[in-house]
Amino acid sequence: MTPRTTERYTIGGPAGALEIAQNVPAHAPRGIALVAHPHPLQGGTLDNKVAQTLAKTFFALGYAVTRFNFRGVGRSQGAFDDGVGETADALAALDHARANHRELPVVLAGFSFGTFVQTRVAQSVAVERLVLVGPAVQRFGLEAVPAETIVVHGEEDDIVPLADVLAWARPQQLPSSCFRAAATSSTGACRNCSARSRACGRAMRSSPVPEASFPRSAASGGAEAADVVLRVAGLRKRYGANEVVRGLSFEIRRGECFGLLGPNGAGKTTTLRCCLGLIDPDGGTIELVGEPVPRAARQARIRVGVVPQLDNLDPDFTVTENLQVYGRYFGIAQAKLAARIPALLEFAGLAGRATPGCARSPAA
Repeated sequence: MTPRTTERYTIGGPAGALEIAQNVPAHAPRGIALVAHPHPLQGGTLDNKVAQTLAKTFFALGYAVTRFNFRGVGRSQGAFDDGVGETADALAALDHARANHRELPVVLAGFSFGTFVQTRVAQSVAVERLVLVGPAVQRFGLEAVPAETIVVHGEEDDIVPLADVLAWARPQQLPSSCFRAAATSSTGACRNCSARSRACGRAMRSSPVPEASFPRSAASGGAEAADVVLRVAGLRKRYGANEVVRGLSFEIRRGECFGLLGPNGAGKTTTLRCCLGLIDPDGGTIELVGEPVPRAARQARIRVGVVPQLDNLDPDFTVTENLQVYGRYFGIAQAKLAARIPALLEFAGLAGRATPGCARSPAA
């Protein structure tokens, strides 16, 4: 999903013009996703970063995604209506999005004030899933939600305390996950662990919309194995008498974010180097994008992107030339690189940096 693939226009809404931003996949969509932005009187718009992240995630999962501006925001006409008119706006946007896809399932997602509106919409619309990011449970009266609702909240949110979100979620038996010091977690944090929390302190999973949380599309064939990008079982690595990785096992599925947490010397870097086939493990098995590692590590690495802690850009090259070099590392033809680089620069907001070099200023 890029600005070039986003259609922006207005439709007739309950209070006049209603601004829409829509992204429809090239193939038949698996469902309709409607994303609601945060409070319109506090700078919330359909271009909010969290709203865009939700939209990009659903688009990557194969959904036709619609964002909209509440009344009084952007090109949408009208004035703030304490959630009542905004619910009508959301229903109008959803009705428009479903015009040609009445048979497809619906996912509702919102951030902050948008979660309040979406819980109201869910009272009158059958939904496949409800995704609430940073629900403002203190400030708005959120409706009861389905048991499979996905709730994501930051442990250190300074607007709505995590404890308040947990107090709202627990009576509804919503699942909670526990991630130590994670900026965003699925209704859980170490100081508020519940009996249903997953292992804490070893690994952090923080994906606003995990692929595993949604029914498999027909295109996927329902095969869970195809969704596993990295599978590690019983990994061991020793340096002399020091066993730095001891029987580690985990899986990372398509659409997930996965982080390893631990102090210096805990074995995080060693684990990653083993997973990429840069060093050989002493025990266990590793499978990366379907390839056994280290035996077929080279084939696996061709399909894997790595973002290092420090960049390896050549300061004597332009931004475009650096991208060309990295593209050649992956065997991308020059003609294809020439076609893709401008779109990538625009997507990253770096179109104006295509020709200047990458040298850092002395103060950087």
